[in-house]
Amino acid sequence: MNDISARIQALPPEKRAILEKLLEERSPGAEEASSRPVFEPPSTPTEQILAQAWEQVLGVSRVGLRDSFLALGGDSIQCVQVVARARQAGLNLTNRLLFERPVLSDLAAIVEPLPAYAEPQEPVVGKAPLTPIQRWFFELDLENRAHWNQSVLLEAPFEVEQPHWQTAFDALVAHHDALRLRFVEDEDGVRQVFSDVAPAAFERIDLTAVPSAEADDRLRAECVRLQRSLDLARGPLFRAALLCFGRGRADRLLLAAHHLTVDGLSFRILIEDLQRALDQLAAGRPIRLPLKTASFRKWAELRAAPLHQREVLERADFWRSIRPADPLPRDFDRGRNSEESAETMTIELDQTTTERLLREPTRRQEPLQALLLGALLEAFRPWSGDALLVELEGHGRDLALEGADVSRTVGWFTALYPVRLEAGDNLAGSVASVGRALAAVEGRGAEYGALRYLTAPGTLDKPLPVLTPEVLFNYLGRFGGLEAGTAFRLEDEAPAGLFDPQGRRAQILQFFGGVFSGRLRFHCIHSRNLHRPETIRALLERFERRLRELAGESGLSADPGFTAEDLRRIRGLAGGNR
Repeated sequence: MNDISARIQALPPEKRAILEKLLEERSPGAEEASSRPVFEPPSTPTEQILAQAWEQVLGVSRVGLRDSFLALGGDSIQCVQVVARARQAGLNLTNRLLFERPVLSDLAAIVEPLPAYAEPQEPVVGKAPLTPIQRWFFELDLENRAHWNQSVLLEAPFEVEQPHWQTAFDALVAHHDALRLRFVEDEDGVRQVFSDVAPAAFERIDLTAVPSAEADDRLRAECVRLQRSLDLARGPLFRAALLCFGRGRADRLLLAAHHLTVDGLSFRILIEDLQRALDQLAAGRPIRLPLKTASFRKWAELRAAPLHQREVLERADFWRSIRPADPLPRDFDRGRNSEESAETMTIELDQTTTERLLREPTRRQEPLQALLLGALLEAFRPWSGDALLVELEGHGRDLALEGADVSRTVGWFTALYPVRLEAGDNLAGSVASVGRALAAVEGRGAEYGALRYLTAPGTLDKPLPVLTPEVLFNYLGRFGGLEAGTAFRLEDEAPAGLFDPQGRRAQILQFFGGVFSGRLRFHCIHSRNLHRPETIRALLERFERRLRELAGESGLSADPGFTAEDLRRIRGLAGGNR
């Protein structure tokens, strides 16, 4: 460390100032003291309910009256989870209210008790209109529509009596209506229908006789087989399988569903309810799941309602004003942009850098999405120019539809919408420019899908331009809350066989990011038929450098005299390794 200290002293004054500021911020206890106000314990029942919900979802301890949901790293996905817990506890909390009053004491002062629950609890059966995202799906050029899934692979390190698995999944399928959806095509187009309640498609797969060296390959093969077995018209569109290994290796639980029926938040709900059902069965009690929020059918009907359409039509000019951007450069054209040609590259920030980056929104007065997209825009800039048209993917549950609380509803609520990003003079300028672009579309992303897919022919005086962004961006938030209250552990990689290998990918480059075990990780999926690995690797390296710069590390990481190991040791000196 003396060697590093000498090199610090030898730095130019401007870089030494950066390091001194970094060390000051990272001194023991300094970050915690600066980021959290003095603890004031919650006292009223409302304050205690909200504090407990924040602790469970955000994974923090001792939430006090002066703590801010946003300053603690809360995002829109975690907002939905907090709202769900608060409403289950009897508080009339909404997404908008939480973001407008993020400080716990301010929020608790205005939250009112939830009115008497009026949502029907019986299973939904019958027809429902398609939502915009479902219509978008049926416009895709897919040879095998039935193989386009969402799934999770969980480690199940505990014993469950065999009959309890089937009983628990039967309860989930009866309770969460979207798991019973079917899609039928006739002369009028595609219709979605909620089928009658029936036993869940669950199977136990015995792999105890498979040699250890072959276990991973067999697991992959079983996942692919199960994901290929969904049927849009006849069902099932939801499958569960317990893969049992023995020999000291934990079992794996695959939950696979067609994307038409679920989204990422749906799986968090399903996993929580599955654990709850198994616990109740183990205790000899009947299964009692939390009350249902608005049904997916009700949501679809409200989205298509004439009143909602009139409000959307008034803002059509905003979406017409979005200009396209130049196509992305290609290295070559060796074939189709197919799922079979897809490859994934990943970058990951360490925990300390992630923590610093997640605190930047409160310091810069810019949303985290603006920081992430600003860094991405700067990464693209040397390659594709000063403008980038991206397709943003939002969870969609923050759309304000009167009488439609869907915080605990399973279904596909995703909102896809285009945003044109324009670079500034530097990274800070690009972040500010992106922030303005996001502010212009805030709360309105779901309008684009409604205008494209739900307006009757001739309703618009001028047609909406069909924009086809070649870049998808989706920040999925923190994933630490998935395991809260459950014994399941999420596997790091997605299960094999999500999509039909011959299916066409909707975008050229797809960026998916989230915080896993305290580390910000971004995956970039590209096609080897269009781009060389080194092209994408260089793009991701620029993205990572810009993210680190936003986290306040550029002055050091850009200096060739300090290696990554040096920086880790310096952080250790400052008490940053926590």
